[in-house]
Amino acid sequence: MIEANILESLPGQSDHIRFSVEAVQDFYRAEADIEEIKINPEIMAERFSRLSFTAAYPRLLRIGHRLGGEEVGNAFARRLAELDARMASIVLRSAPDSFSKEIRARITSELGSQISARHRVRAALAITLLGELNCRESIETLVSCLLPPSDVNRNLKSLGATAFIKLGYAAAAAFVYRWEWFGLRSGNDTYYFKELLATIRGATPVFRNALAEQAVQQLDYATGTKEHAKAVTVLAYLGDTRLVIHLATRLTENGLLAYYENYALIALGVDAAGALFARSVLAVGEQLALLLNGQANHDARHKLIELVHFPVYDVRYLLTPAFDPHLKRLIEEGSPDVSWIVSDLAKRGLVVSLLYPAAVAAANRKGWIESGQENQRTCVNADVWLEWWKQSTDDQVRRKLLSLLPLYPNASVEEVLIDCLDLSELRGSAARRLGEYGSIRSAARLREILAEEISADDRWDKSEAAHALGDLLDDAAVALLEKVVAEHPDDWVMDQAVSSMGLIGDSEAERALIRLLQNHKGEDFENMVLEGAIAPVPRISGDSRRFSSSERRQSLPQPLNDH
Repeated sequence: MIEANILESLPGQSDHIRFSVEAVQDFYRAEADIEEIKINPEIMAERFSRLSFTAAYPRLLRIGHRLGGEEVGNAFARRLAELDARMASIVLRSAPDSFSKEIRARITSELGSQISARHRVRAALAITLLGELNCRESIETLVSCLLPPSDVNRNLKSLGATAFIKLGYAAAAAFVYRWEWFGLRSGNDTYYFKELLATIRGATPVFRNALAEQAVQQLDYATGTKEHAKAVTVLAYLGDTRLVIHLATRLTENGLLAYYENYALIALGVDAAGALFARSVLAVGEQLALLLNGQANHDARHKLIELVHFPVYDVRYLLTPAFDPHLKRLIEEGSPDVSWIVSDLAKRGLVVSLLYPAAVAAANRKGWIESGQENQRTCVNADVWLEWWKQSTDDQVRRKLLSLLPLYPNASVEEVLIDCLDLSELRGSAARRLGEYGSIRSAARLREILAEEISADDRWDKSEAAHALGDLLDDAAVALLEKVVAEHPDDWVMDQAVSSMGLIGDSEAERALIRLLQNHKGEDFENMVLEGAIAPVPRISGDSRRFSSSERRQSLPQPLNDH
């Protein structure tokens, strides 16, 4: 809905969303407010002071933008500052220097007094608002309230560090380096927050240089120490390419880079970082090749792979096109271990240009656990997918491509899938997607698959055809679904057929379920049929959970001969 412009985030409040029509309404209400402010600014200030902060916020932004530099705007802001400094700060936010020094001083002074309030939420809001007021008075207030000898709660110091970054106050670089969290966690794990990354890289050059110097002074610490991890992470947030030279030296000295060092290269995103990351992954691959396959070496394998494995969401906005050629080469030419590691990174990063090479590589690796495909489908469109389909005639590759089908197909994609129903290697996967897409055209062919003579190896095809016919609510398939349940020995196929009858849910499906209950004995079968009739199996297409660090080990590949 956000992509369709039906919903939008509130300006300055990315954790709040609203219907876009409200934005239009706020715009015109603010325009009407401005006309009334021109008549009586003091009365309008009093009216706004009685509104909730969130309700007034978007209108005040527009008012400040339109009335900045006008005397009536000063009069409105002056009176509002007397009533509610928080709201007055929103008026000044777009252009503080357009308002008088007296008003800026009054607002920042009042917000500064709230930093020492007993209610920490008010203090946090005051610091945040001051960080949005790009003026000398705001900086002076934050300096007096946060820098030594003042001593506020450490959580407020973290908010203050963010405010100093936004204001680009270079003299506070040491304070920012100490108190900004930078996503560092226990064990030197890190997470690159999108907003913080943009804020730091958008800060003034003077501030960025000052913060970088704080980090450079700590680079001599040994790899693995908290001091070194923080220095590397800060330089990565800054996008400082001096970090590439430093980490190249550490790779030569240590033979391998630590997890946070590899992560920092991805956060840098430049070509030189991509080349060094490729060297680091190859070094891990060389170490993996020295380990014999077998259960005894699982832990050793996992520890090595974890150095270059990032099962978290921030890689989706960290990976840049500069990395693509380096990653593509590793996917296509690397050892099975290296190819899997980089393919998994490309999949989690939703790098569309690498999904086809990753699919080809996966088809060539036999017996490997591959990460789920559902999130990857969100970034694939029909035209791109059809181009991939044309590039390969190998059934194993095409089976991988069927798991990367776009969420929204076109007629050409549907035609490809219907043709796949005639190919034994692809039939099951194609059937599932046709049901998901609601392809009524495929129903007749899906019924034919159900009607085929039951064999020992048709479990997959029949269960997926049954699943699809349920998704299509195909009442003509009820008799065939009943026949499959009655004759097929596989519980999973029976379960899919029963669930689909429950989804179809017409009177014929109801009678079929009753007949099945009468003709089959056993508590397990009765439960299956009752569940199908009362609550059909939900059509869960994939698992989109975020991996925590504790789950990381479970997602790593095992030795080839163990599968």
